[in-house]
Amino acid sequence: MKLIVIEGCDGTGTSTHTESLAYSLREVGYTTVEFHHPPPPKGCSPWTRVSHYASERSKLVDQYGATDTVVVADRWYHSTLVFAAIIDGALKTRLHVLAHMERNTLPAPVMLAVLDASDAELDRRLTKRGEVVRPSDTVQRETYRKTVCPHATVTLDTEQPRDVVRGRLMDLSLVSLARA
Repeated sequence: MKLIVIEGCDGTGTSTHTESLAYSLREVGYTTVEFHHPPPPKGCSPWTRVSHYASERSKLVDQYGATDTVVVADRWYHSTLVFAAIIDGALKTRLHVLAHMERNTLPAPVMLAVLDASDAELDRRLTKRGEVVRPSDTVQRETYRKTVCPHATVTLDTEQPRDVVRGRLMDLSLVSLARA
């Protein structure tokens, strides 16, 4: 499995760009699947939610880990670390332990792209989708910027035209796959 991860907070376009990149890689001949975490059970606790996502990542690795398939994933364990930033108490510690365990056991991505935009633009996008902008959204954004972006292959501003972002993701993916 060759893993490409697209990370970013809500409203940055991770789902859109995951689908687009997977399609483009298939078009040039790569056996490619896109991975979006299935939704957790309704009304579950934050721990159950995060554990569900970790379990789904594990199932993905079980299915594709020993293959040459390119997996374009809409978020990876990095999101668990970001979620831990808005949680207090014992759950925060458990989230850090889970993310550390995943980092040490799951395949490392051949490319990690973080999508971002200005806070004003992200607020506008969430509001347009009918979502309430919460104070925790700002904390999550800053956590992505401080903890995930420094480890990324690239951080892309999704306020640029969509085709520019798509082209850059594709170019970097092809280089990363050639090196893998």
